[in-house]
Amino acid sequence: MPFEGQSWAWDRSDKRIIYGIIRRTGEVVVARIPELPKTLLAR
Repeated sequence: MPFEGQSWAWDRSDKRIIYGIIRRTGEVVVARIPELPKTLLAR
């Protein structure tokens, strides 16, 4: 994840978006979680 710490939350309207906070700078970071390749899901 592009942020550290304990403060994070999933976006309730998009299951592949997560929000985090960089405490030292006060920045809110938005990250998109990539989908897993189908070959990994088939295992």
